[in-house]
Amino acid sequence: MPEKIIVIGAGIIGASIAYQLTLGGAEVTVLDQATPASGTTGNTFSWINANSAATAEYFKLRHAAVAEFRDIVGQLGVEDAARWGGSLTWHSDPAETTAEQAHLSGMGYEANFVDAAQFAALEPAFADPPERAIHTREEGGANAEAVVAALIAAAVARGATLMSGCAVTGFLRNGERVVGVQTAPGEMRADVVVCAAGPQAEALLAGADVRLPMANKAGIIIQSAPVTPVLNHVIWAHDIHIHQRNDGRLILGEIYSDGLPDPAELLARMRARFKGVEIVTERIMHGVRPIPVDKFPVVGVPHGAPGLFLASTHSGVTLGPMIGKLAAGEILRGEMSPLLSPYRPTRFN
Repeated sequence: MPEKIIVIGAGIIGASIAYQLTLGGAEVTVLDQATPASGTTGNTFSWINANSAATAEYFKLRHAAVAEFRDIVGQLGVEDAARWGGSLTWHSDPAETTAEQAHLSGMGYEANFVDAAQFAALEPAFADPPERAIHTREEGGANAEAVVAALIAAAVARGATLMSGCAVTGFLRNGERVVGVQTAPGEMRADVVVCAAGPQAEALLAGADVRLPMANKAGIIIQSAPVTPVLNHVIWAHDIHIHQRNDGRLILGEIYSDGLPDPAELLARMRARFKGVEIVTERIMHGVRPIPVDKFPVVGVPHGAPGLFLASTHSGVTLGPMIGKLAAGEILRGEMSPLLSPYRPTRFN
C-alpha cells in the first residue's frame, strides 16, 4: 500500500480523495494554489443529480454518486450542506423535454411529467410555470464550500497536511515513474501523486507529457443574500437555473448563452420568477468548469506515468464524494471499480 500521497487541488474532488485516503491510513498532503474550494467548487451551481447522463454507464455512476453524497454529509455531520427537494427541469422545445423524460425513465430513473397546475402546487412562489416539466425526487442542491471545509477538516484531524497557497509547477520522475512534485517552496516526494487540479490540470499535465484534452467553459453564478424560503426544488430551465440552500441563499446560473450571460439580465429573470420577494445580490462568482473534451470523467493512472493518478470531471460536486471513495480504494488496495472502467485516462494516451 502506498504510504505517502500528495493530492493536488483542494476542491471537492481533491478533498474527497484526501479524506478517503486518510480513512485508509495513508499519509496525505493536500496542495492548493489558493485555498480549499476557492476555485471551481466555490463558484459552481452545485446541483446534485443524475439528470445529465448521456449513457447508461454514466447514469450508473451519477446515480450511485447521488446516494454517496447523502452518505458523506451524514458521515461528516454536515447534513445542512445539502437540500434534497428534487428537481424540476424543462427545455424551450417541448419535444426535447419529452425526449429527455423518456431517456431518464428508460434508464430506470424516477422522472415524471408534471403540468403547469402540478408545478404550481410544488412551487407556489414561482411565477409563470411551464406547460410541462420533468419532476425528479432524488436530487438536491449543495453548499459545496461547506462540504469541502468538512472534508478537509476531517482529513486533517486524521493526520493530513493542508498547504494552501502552494502551487505545483511540475512533476518529479524516476525514469517513467512520477515520484513527487515541484513547488515554489521546493521539491516534495511521494509514493503516489493525485492530480485533481480542475481547470489547470491540462496545462500542468502537459509539462509531464500526459495528455488530458479539456474543453473548459467559463460561467457566472450569482448568490443572493438569505431570503425567506421561496423554492423547494432545483429549477433547471433553458433560460435560468435556481436553487435555494438551507441557509436561505438563492443560487442562480445559466449555461446556454453564447459567451458569459449578463449578471443584470440573470437577476432580472430571477426577480421576475419571484415577484414580491426582495432579492439582494451577495456575490457574483466567475468560475471555470473543467470539462474533459468528450464530456466524461477522467479517473485513473495515465499511460506512461505510473505513480500519477488523475481525477478530472465536470459535475464535480455530484461526483466528487463517489470519485473520492473509488479512487482511494484503487490507490490503496488496487480495487478497480466497474463504475470507473469507461473513464480511464488511457483513452487519451
